[in-house]
Amino acid sequence: SFIYEDNRFDWQRLESEKFDIAWVSGDLEFGQILMNTAEAGLAAAQTILPVDMAESLRIYVYPSAPELQSAIKLTSLPWAAGHANPDLGVILISITPGPDARAEMERQIPHEFVHILEYQVLGSSYDRAPMWLLEGLASLGEMYPNPDYLSVLETAVDEDSLVPLAALCETFPRDLSGATLAYAQSTSFV
Repeated sequence: SFIYEDNRFDWQRLESEKFDIAWVSGDLEFGQILMNTAEAGLAAAQTILPVDMAESLRIYVYPSAPELQSAIKLTSLPWAAGHANPDLGVILISITPGPDARAEMERQIPHEFVHILEYQVLGSSYDRAPMWLLEGLASLGEMYPNPDYLSVLETAVDEDSLVPLAALCETFPRDLSGATLAYAQSTSFV
């Protein structure tokens, strides 16, 4: 086996029995907050899916969304703030150090953990599960839920512009507003 790692950055690291956390921007305190949030985020994710992790996870924290996007071009989702590769035990997220960093950690890290746990439950069937179910469960695992979901959902109901559930089975819209509504609907439905 080998580790395939983005070598465009000088990664700082903290490791525990469960996590290998690497980040680019921020000091050691930022890294410790990441580690603490990872511990709490796993516990939050396991309230949604009470499954033990099969192995340790590698979490890479990019300093901004453009750097993350360049690393996950294959997903073709320009709005993605994070990405889990469950079969490899890797999570990629983007968090810029600053006043909103902790809230973003508490949203993104547990969300991606739920995807890892979903994969452990579903195995090779993971790719055949409805997208609304996978993302709805992951959104429920967030320790700091997206505050925009409720207003986006209420507006869509008022304007009779909800996305049909069948359309959310395979993929989410590519545009940010459509994706936000898809996540809001999926979270509400689950």
